[in-house]
Amino acid sequence: MPILPHKQGTPYYIYISDKEDLDLITAYYADIRDGLIAKGHKPEELLPIEIRMLPRNKIIPFDEHGILHIPRRAVSPGLNRYTPGTLYYWDTAFMIRGMVQDGMADLALDMLENLLYQAEHYGGPLNANSTVFLSHDKPRSQLPLLASKVRIMFENWRELQSPPGDKMEWLKRVLPILESHYQHWVTGAHLDPETGLSQFNTRHGQPGIEVLHAEAEHYAFAYSTLFDMWERQKDNPTPIAERPYQDRKDAYYIRQFLEMDHITGAPVPFEVRQSENIVRGLTPDFFRGDWAMRESGFDPSRRFGFLNVDIINHIPVCLNSFRCKMEEDIAALQKNSGRSR
Repeated sequence: MPILPHKQGTPYYIYISDKEDLDLITAYYADIRDGLIAKGHKPEELLPIEIRMLPRNKIIPFDEHGILHIPRRAVSPGLNRYTPGTLYYWDTAFMIRGMVQDGMADLALDMLENLLYQAEHYGGPLNANSTVFLSHDKPRSQLPLLASKVRIMFENWRELQSPPGDKMEWLKRVLPILESHYQHWVTGAHLDPETGLSQFNTRHGQPGIEVLHAEAEHYAFAYSTLFDMWERQKDNPTPIAERPYQDRKDAYYIRQFLEMDHITGAPVPFEVRQSENIVRGLTPDFFRGDWAMRESGFDPSRRFGFLNVDIINHIPVCLNSFRCKMEEDIAALQKNSGRSR
C-alpha cells in the first residue's frame, strides 16, 4: 500500500535536502536506471522519477509528496504493504540487530547509515523517509533507538566484510549526529518542563497526510465516536464531576478532541477536504495526539486513552526508559572515543 496515491501522468518524486547537489543526485539516479537497463530491464518497466530539492518551508502540495533520498541499501518491512524505497525507523531496531547476528553486518551498516543521513539532512531519523513525516516544527521520528544501533555496530565492527575505514574515526563522525538527535527528545513539545522527562508530543496540529489517504476512515470513526459521546451527555443536568466514571472520561475526551461551534454549542459537522489537507470536526489537539501516537510506534488503541491521542497528556515510562538507554549508550560511546567527561 503506497503512502500516497500516484497522480497519473506525473513522475514519482524523490526529494533531497539543500545540503546535496541536485545535478549530482540526478546523475546518480540516472546511472542506476542505465544499470538496470543494461541488466535486461525494459525502460517501460522502470518508474519515471523526478529529483527535486526539498523546500525550506517543507510545504509540499498534496499530490506532489514523495520519498526522501537515502544513499545506501535498505530493507522495507513488507513490500506488499509498504512503498518500495521506504525505510522505517522503528522496524530497523529489530532488523539491524538480526542482520548483525546473521552475517549481514554490511547491510546493517547501510541501514544505520541511512538513519544517520536522515538525522543530518532532514532533522532526524524519520518514521519513514517520506515527505509526509516532515513538519514546520520537528519531523516525526520514533523511539530513540539510534544510539543503541550505533553501539551495536561499533561493538561488532569485526563482523563487517567491507569495513568503511577505521571504526574510531567512524565513531567520531557519528557521535555529534547522535548528540544532535538526542535534542529531539529534550526540547520543545517533547520535554515536560515540570518533570524534565520526555513525552510524545508535537506542535503539529494538522491532519496526517498519509492518514487522509490510507486511513481516511480513522478520522471519520473518531468523529462519530466522539459525537455519540456528546449525544449521550448533551442533556445531562448532572455536573460532570458527579457523573459515573465512564461519563466523566467521555466528557474529558469531548472537551479536548471534538470541535464545537461556539455559536450553536453543537459539534461542527464532519468534513474532509483531502486535497487541501483539511478535516473539520476534530480539534488541533486531536491531530497533535494522532501525530504523537504514531511517533510512539503504537497503532490506535486505548493504551493512552481515546484512540491513543491522549498520549500528549502522558509521561510514558517506556519512552523515558529508552531515553535513559540512549543517554547510557551515548556516554559509553563517548568513553570509547576518548570524549567522556
